[in-house]
Amino acid sequence: MDNIILDFGCGNGGFDEILPDRLHVGSWLQLNGGINAYGVDYNSKKIEEASVSITNGTKFYICDCSNLPFNDNSVDSVHCWGTLHHMKNYHDGIIEIFRVLKAGGKFYFVETVDNDCIYKFARRIWGKWQGDEIYSKFTSMELEEDIYKYSTVLDIKYYHRFLISEVFRSFRKEPILSLYINNWYSMLLRVLKLDKKCCCHFMISGIKK
Repeated sequence: MDNIILDFGCGNGGFDEILPDRLHVGSWLQLNGGINAYGVDYNSKKIEEASVSITNGTKFYICDCSNLPFNDNSVDSVHCWGTLHHMKNYHDGIIEIFRVLKAGGKFYFVETVDNDCIYKFARRIWGKWQGDEIYSKFTSMELEEDIYKYSTVLDIKYYHRFLISEVFRSFRKEPILSLYINNWYSMLLRVLKLDKKCCCHFMISGIKK
């Protein structure tokens, strides 16, 4: 039986997603979706956009991400990119993800976090991202604490992005040079062992216990 893939909070298909190499923008679902993939989101307009743009057989559902239309232990892998901070209680999202994920199933999360004090302040002023409210605010440490309850973590990475880059990306106009500069700066912070303290994007992956 083929693996069941879930994109948790898929939005419009994620065409403005910064892909794992941090040097390209694209759609995780476009690359990894298919007839055994499902995208869920509460925003009906964005689900409609995704269903038109993603033509590889992925199925889309409008639903509350704290109450997924999947059975317990029914999904083989979950991708969650920038969804939890849009939930009123991000803990509910984590609980639901690990409810549907099978034991030994893989997860990959990318989240915006409050580690960097300037970024933390800016998020509270901004209040939204591409029209969606930012409800939950948390640090990478708080998110890790929740995730470790259910899983074995295999990889963690911390990334910094300059605020001007986020302005460009909010209009889907980020130049490739911006991606490279953010990536280089993040590597420098890693060398200086300041990456965790200064990060605003947090990547964590692993398997469910």
